[in-house]
Amino acid sequence: MALFGWIIRSAIACAPSDRLLKDSHKRGQSIHPAKAGQTASEPTELNAIRILKGRPVFSALPVPKYELINGVILYGTTRVSAEKIELWPEKPLGANPSKAFRGRGEASGNVVVKNGSFLLRCFKFTFNWNSKSGKSLQPKIVIPDLKVDADEGDYSSGILTFKNASVEQTGPLSALGLRAKTLEIKPNDYIWAHHGGIYSGHHLIFGFDQHRVSLKSQLTGFHAPYPSYSSQYGFGLTFNSAFRVAEKTNFDLGLGSAQRALPYYTLEFNHAMEGDSGRTLYAPRTVFDNRFSNSYFDDIESETPANEFQNSGATRNRFGIGSFWNEEPSDRITTSSYFAPIQVQYEAGRGFGNASLLADFVVQDISLVSQKAAVRTVGLQTLDLKPMNLARNLELVNQFNMAEYVGSSHYGWLRALSGAAWSPDPVFRLSVGVYDSLTTGQPQFPMDQLYSSSGGMLRFDAHFHSRAISVLAKYDFAKRDWYDTEITFSQVAGLYEPYLVFRTFPSTLKFGLKLRFNSILSGVMKGQAQSHAKKTSYKL
Repeated sequence: MALFGWIIRSAIACAPSDRLLKDSHKRGQSIHPAKAGQTASEPTELNAIRILKGRPVFSALPVPKYELINGVILYGTTRVSAEKIELWPEKPLGANPSKAFRGRGEASGNVVVKNGSFLLRCFKFTFNWNSKSGKSLQPKIVIPDLKVDADEGDYSSGILTFKNASVEQTGPLSALGLRAKTLEIKPNDYIWAHHGGIYSGHHLIFGFDQHRVSLKSQLTGFHAPYPSYSSQYGFGLTFNSAFRVAEKTNFDLGLGSAQRALPYYTLEFNHAMEGDSGRTLYAPRTVFDNRFSNSYFDDIESETPANEFQNSGATRNRFGIGSFWNEEPSDRITTSSYFAPIQVQYEAGRGFGNASLLADFVVQDISLVSQKAAVRTVGLQTLDLKPMNLARNLELVNQFNMAEYVGSSHYGWLRALSGAAWSPDPVFRLSVGVYDSLTTGQPQFPMDQLYSSSGGMLRFDAHFHSRAISVLAKYDFAKRDWYDTEITFSQVAGLYEPYLVFRTFPSTLKFGLKLRFNSILSGVMKGQAQSHAKKTSYKL
């Protein structure tokens, strides 16, 4: 279903703009301009539609169009077959039809839309290569282990909306499925299900009024509590979710406890101001987070260099107020717990072509737990450069981070990272990076300091059809120590994807279950489809 937007974009990208219309029924011919004797009412442009089957019949009234019975057409890399296909040209001569008809196509009756080995069947499929929109009635799509059905599918302004949708597993793992009256999807951003539930067969397991799933590593939505393990504190349970309380306001809640540690909480209210994408639940960075959580070379859960650049370049203009208790920052020199009863924060971010900037300004009342709190300001900035192609399948990745802390003392640091990522084929990626830093002043708290000021990283990623594994190792040049190793593993299990993440510094283990919409959508949007014999499969 995410194919609709991809179909239209691929047509625009692949179709020559200077091809004109021709009244032809020869197999495989493009429609070009009629000869000199054509009348002024005949159309002159259709953007390289190729007729593979059927005779195009032209009619001038009421709106100039072409019609094929039992036809097959090709535009870009997309093949459409149907009992009836209607095509409205973009620039008719001697007529001025409504703009709604220009560049529009409509297929009806046993419609099959194919791009590569991706197959969509529906009753009616309409598309417009001017407005980049599309709509399907009664769409049906089958992806390995999954079957998706809906009464109607619509693509507009980059958002997919499905009415009365169901997503069900097939084969031996057919126990669970998702159903919703409305399913809204913004590829690579979010999924929002309204008035639905999780089902086992025809039995409702639990229902919901709204359920949101983020498709970005730096965004939050509702997540079920997940178990974790630390060698210092033992097994624990963690809950982190965001809840929308108004159109542009959300409430972020974090709770956690472990066998040998006091519970902790985080409370944040964030409001998106003008220019911010209010539909997206961004979670602003805090001084307690993993320091470089959006860096491909620092965080194993940042999947690709392209994802890193895309996440940091999202438009943000957000104001927040929060409270934190017994927060223990990870990947720091010492292990300490902090209390910040009040924190005010402003976050701004946007992309600038080949660069993106993310900046946070924080005023907080903070102290170590059981000590007197003091007010200070913190500034955090991240500059990402768009991955640069050095050679075939070889990318250069650069990121710069800076922090400044002003309180009872003045302290700051600047860190530069550069690395190369090599992808010999779509399955494997091997990467190496180095970083160096400068510091100034005296830190007020131990957590302000960088754990490692100079070092390097090695990373390996393998993404197979139904499973993925990544390994990241970090080395400190001054300490001559491999101080951190991160491993993540996930395995597709029908509609869900069990995952495991392990880190040696800080020593943690977390595991859980997530919906695998992101893999499905990214595979469809990129057209990473393969056909094996008579079975259609996707590289997820």
